[in-house]
Amino acid sequence: MMKCLDNFLKMLFSKKINNETAIEDPIEIEEEIALEAPKVVEPRYPNVKILIDNGHGNNTAGKRSPYSLCGVEPAIDFYEYKWCREIAKEIVDELKQKAYNADLLVTEDIDISLAERVNRVNNVCKEFGKENVLLVSIHANAAGNGKKWMTAKGWSAFTTVGDTQSDTLAECLYDEAEKNFYDRKLRTEK
Repeated sequence: MMKCLDNFLKMLFSKKINNETAIEDPIEIEEEIALEAPKVVEPRYPNVKILIDNGHGNNTAGKRSPYSLCGVEPAIDFYEYKWCREIAKEIVDELKQKAYNADLLVTEDIDISLAERVNRVNNVCKEFGKENVLLVSIHANAAGNGKKWMTAKGWSAFTTVGDTQSDTLAECLYDEAEKNFYDRKLRTEK
C-alpha cells in the first residue's frame, strides 16, 4: 500500500502547490545532515497535509472479535481500534520518512465522533486549503452476529460521490490489493 500511496502522492503533488515548488529530492538532503544531528527532513510538499484516520475507538460497541464478547474459539482478541491505530501509525511514520507532511487525525484511544473528525479535517483544510488535504480512513469491517467466527473475506475502498482524485487513489489501492490479496474478494466499482 505504501508504494501505491507514495506513487499517487508524487503524481498528484508533483506540480507547484500554492505557488511554491516542491523540494526535489528530500532524501539527498537527509543524507547531507551530519550523523550526530537528529534526522530532520523538510516536507517534500510543505503546503500539503495527509491525514490518516484510524477507525473507531476502544469504547465503540461491536468493533471486536467474537471471542472478546462470548468466548468463541479460536481464542483471538481482535479490536478494530487497536489494529487500525497500529496500521495508521505505521503509514504516517513511513510517509514522514519519505518526507511527506502526514499526521494521524485521531491520537486518542477513545472513539471520536464523526462530527469531531469532520471538524478536525475542516480545520486542517482551512490551514492548507481543501485542495491540498488528503484524508484516508482505515477500518477493519466485520460480518456476523458476534457469536461465532464467520467466513467473510474481502477488501474495499470507498470514495466521495462523483469522479474525483479520490478515485485515482482508490484505483491505485485496488491494483495493489489485487496483487497482494489475490485470494480475497475485492468489492469494487471501478
